Amino acid sequence: MGRQRTPRTAAEPRRLRTAADMAKELPSPFRPLSDSPVLIDDEQRQLAACEAAIETLRVAFWAAGKALQIVRDARLYRTRYESFEDYCLDRWDMQRRYADRLIQAWPIAEALSPIGLKAVNEAQVRELVPLAGRYGNEAAVTVYRTVAEAESVPLTAAVLRGAVAAVGEAFSPAAAVEQVRTYLDSLGIEPEVEGDRVVDYTAKAADTIPRRWLTTLARQDRAAAVAYLDELERQVARARRELAEADVHPADDPGAGSGAVPGARSDAGRGVVSA
Repeated sequence: MGRQRTPRTAAEPRRLRTAADMAKELPSPFRPLSDSPVLIDDEQRQLAACEAAIETLRVAFWAAGKALQIVRDARLYRTRYESFEDYCLDRWDMQRRYADRLIQAWPIAEALSPIGLKAVNEAQVRELVPLAGRYGNEAAVTVYRTVAEAESVPLTAAVLRGAVAAVGEAFSPAAAVEQVRTYLDSLGIEPEVEGDRVVDYTAKAADTIPRRWLTTLARQDRAAAVAYLDELERQVARARRELAEADVHPADDPGAGSGAVPGARSDAGRGVVSA
């Protein structure tokens, strides 16, 4: 007969392999072991170990959020702490608000896992939380999948934010796909100029701020909504600097027409670039 395994008692919980364990098992950084473009066996093993460790960074928010919800809902903190908030702060130096955000995010990450998590991260999933809160995780999956399948469009938190804002009030998968695709197509549209008519970009500029999404975010976390607007202002300032540095004039760009470009400093609210 084989060797009998001693049963584990309640006082001896199974120890899970942690990210710290993985870090300790990695070797000290080293130079290439071979000049060959093909990795030797030892290098392949080290690469696999390193990529497994890096993988933990991408899915850490998913695992942490799920674990936090289990601890919260089952009140596993009750032996040492009176509240979940005390547990988060004392045990993990984590504010309750951030713990709640992780708890909101993990079901979406888990719902996305069947279609792959090659690029998804916490910032991206956070943009899908308001949509999932209104229409369920499948709605978030629909939007994410539509953006992920689009060609020549980066799968970023900013793009997902715009895609979520493009979804109408009454959600349906087919309509949402079309709405998101229309939004994604608009990202590559060149400025339209009809003859010598100055194009009014007021409406276009207004559409860049996802007001419905921002209102929902403000209800959940007003500080985050303010931080988003602050970041938007920084990006606008950066775009103005880049535009000034480029110093583009109609003579330099024959296709510029009247010289109107989206987001340029305007006269009386209209997109006119000074030559």
